Order: sequence, then structure tokens, then C-alpha cells
Amino acid sequence: QLDHEFGFLNYQENLQPILTSDASLDEALAPQRSHFLEPVYPEEAYKKGLEGWVWVEFDIDPSGAVNDLEIIDGYPPREFERAIYNAVSRWRYQPLVKDGQPQPYHSRSLLYHFST
Repeated sequence: QLDHEFGFLNYQENLQPILTSDASLDEALAPQRSHFLEPVYPEEAYKKGLEGWVWVEFDIDPSGAVNDLEIIDGYPPREFERAIYNAVSRWRYQPLVKDGQPQPYHSRSLLYHFST
């Protein structure tokens, strides 16, 4: 029963993206990081044994740089935000290319978990 409700086949049949005539598979896929910098675990949080998460949203410009980075939420509040902001702002992505031209990608959403 659980496999039927939550298994891969259910996902495949019911949760895959629906592409309209205006969308292509490339546009539906998430952009791929070309440069990744691991967020530095905050020293005080590490000493306290704190774990948490931060939800961020940002845009990717045609060169692949991160722009308009915004912290949406985090837990514990204000504990890990600076670490994720400093890291994500330095990430780079392979830009989406359409008709031979790199395109911006808007509202990339990411939930990052910090665990000891």
C-alpha cells in the first residue's frame, strides 16, 4: 500500500512536470552548478551542537552568476543565514541557452540543511 501511494511509479505518473507547448525540457530542468562553495558551519552553532536549515531564493543571470539572493526562512532563526548567503553568492551556474543566447533563470529556490 505505501509503495503504491509513495513509490517511484506514483511519482512518475502523477508528479512529473507538465510541459506546455511554450516550454521545453531544458527550461523545465533546474540549472546546474558549475562552481560550488560549501557554506562554513558557524562556529558558535557547531559548539552548541545546533542543526538547522535555510531556505533561499535567487536569480541566475545570463553569465551564470547569482543575483538577488534572498533569505526566505531559516531555523533556528538568524543562526545559519550569513553562512549560506556568503556561500551561495559565490556559486556559479551553467546558464540556460535558448536560440544560442544565454538566458537568465528567475526564482531558483533552495533549501540547505546544516547538520553536525
